[in-house]
Amino acid sequence: MPPARKEGRFRDSRGRRTESRARWQANEHIHAGVPYPVRTETLRVREFPISEFHSIARVYYGGRRRALEEVSVAVGVHFDFAEISMEAEPYRGGPRVSAPPNGLVMELPSTEMFASNSAVPTDYARKIFDKLGSVYSKRRDDKGDNVDTKLLVTGHTDATGNPQHNQKLSEQRAQSIAAILVRQGVPKTDLYIKGAGSSEPIADNSTEEGRAKNRRVEVLEIDNEKNLVAYATARRQDRKNLTISTVPMKENTSKNTLATRAQLPIHAAPQIVPEQRAGHPEAPPPNAAAIAAAPSAKRPPADDPFGGQAAQPYAPDIASAMGPTPARFIWNIDPISNAQARSNEAIPACYRDAVRVDGDVYRLSDGAKLADHDTSEFFHGMYGAGWGGVIGSMKVGFGPVAVLRQDATLVGNPTVFFQRSAKGSKASTFKGVANSYEGGKGVLYRVYLVSKSAPAKCFDVVLPKLGDFKSYSGWLYYVRQSDTYQATFHPALIGQSAK
Repeated sequence: MPPARKEGRFRDSRGRRTESRARWQANEHIHAGVPYPVRTETLRVREFPISEFHSIARVYYGGRRRALEEVSVAVGVHFDFAEISMEAEPYRGGPRVSAPPNGLVMELPSTEMFASNSAVPTDYARKIFDKLGSVYSKRRDDKGDNVDTKLLVTGHTDATGNPQHNQKLSEQRAQSIAAILVRQGVPKTDLYIKGAGSSEPIADNSTEEGRAKNRRVEVLEIDNEKNLVAYATARRQDRKNLTISTVPMKENTSKNTLATRAQLPIHAAPQIVPEQRAGHPEAPPPNAAAIAAAPSAKRPPADDPFGGQAAQPYAPDIASAMGPTPARFIWNIDPISNAQARSNEAIPACYRDAVRVDGDVYRLSDGAKLADHDTSEFFHGMYGAGWGGVIGSMKVGFGPVAVLRQDATLVGNPTVFFQRSAKGSKASTFKGVANSYEGGKGVLYRVYLVSKSAPAKCFDVVLPKLGDFKSYSGWLYYVRQSDTYQATFHPALIGQSAK
C-alpha cells in the first residue's frame, strides 16, 4: 500500500509516521509484513520510524535554536549553531537519514567580552549572556513539560602566550559566564564548564582575523551528563584540530621551510578538499604530491648524528598510518566541526605546532572533575612500556608510554633518552610532554622535548593499536644552525622483536 501524504510527512499502513520517502524506502521490510523490530538503547534511526521521544527532541531543539537566533539578532552578534546527533554504531549502508538530535551547540565570538588577559566579563558580555540565560532557564517542550538537559560552557583562546596560561584563563572565563547564567535562573546542578585554551583552533593563528575567530565561547545543551562528557572528548580528539597549527606561521617556520599553504604547488595531483566550517572558511591542506614538490634546502652539517634532511611542513604519511577516525568519534557536529577525518589528509609536522593543553570538564555545583574514561585497559604496547630505535648514529628511546583504550586517553608523560651508538657514549635523558590522537589503525603519539638543550625538538610516531611491535610511521625533528631537519623514526616496542 503506498504511503499516504499528510502534513508533509509519510505514514505507513499502520498509521505510523515516517520522516521522508528515503525513510519509507529504508523500512520496506516493515511494510512487507516483517515483524517490527524492537527499539533498543542504541537506536539507529535510519532503520526505524521516528519515536515520540525523538519527535519531541526535534521540536525542542528546533525551538531552542529559534529563540537563540532571536537573541543573536537583538544583540547584533552572529551565532553559529550545530545539532549534535550520536550513534553508537557506524553507518552500514542504505539510505542516509538524519539522526534525531541529542543536543544543540552554539558558538559566538568572545573578542569584546573580556579585556586582554582578564576573566571579568565586560558590560557587553553581561548584556548578551543575561539574554541567553533567560532563554536557557526556560527548558520546556511544546507541551509545557520540563525537559532535563545539561549545559556545558567552554572557553577558547587564540594561540598567543603560554598554552598553560591560556587554558587556565579560558576556564576562568567559562566559569564567569556560567555564573551569569545561574543569576538568570539556570540551575547550578545542570551547568558544567571547561577551558579548552588554544587547543581547538578553528582558524589560522598567524592573522589577527584568525586569532579573533579562535577567541570564542561555546555553549552546549545536551540530554545527559554522560553524553556531555563524550562530546567534550570527541572535540578534543577531532583530527580537524590537528590541521590547524596553534603557533603562528612566522614563529614556527625556520629559514629552510618558508613554504606556506599558498606557496606549496598543488598541480601535481587532485587536491584534498575537506568539509569547511560554516562561518570559518579554512584553506584545505596540500596533498602528498604537493608536499613532495615543496622547496628543499641544504643538507645538515656533516657531524649531524641523525643524518636527516630539510624538514617539510607536513608529514603526509602520518594521517594514512593512523587510519580513519573511529566510528565513536563520528558525530553530526557540522558546521562547527567535522569529526569524520579523511585518512589521507595532511597533518602539519609537530615542529610547526606546540603541545596542546586541554582542560577537564567540571560540574559547577560542587566543582567535581568529571572523568573522561571509566576503564584502566590500555592499548597494546601502550601499558607503560618503552619504545626505541636507531636514527643515524643515535639511539633514541622513550617511555613509559601509557594510553588507555577508551578515547586514547593519555596517562602521564614520557622521558626521552638519546645515546650515540659509539662505545662508551653515555645516555642523556630529557623530559617530554605528549599528546595522543586515535585513528582506526594506530595512535599518533606526539612528544615535545621541554629542554632547549635536548638534541631534538619533537617527534611524531604512529603506534599500532594491536598486533605489531613496530610503529607504522614516524618522524623526528631537530634544529641545526637555525634550520629545521627531519629524520625517519620507526621505534619498536622494547623487549619485543619487530615484525
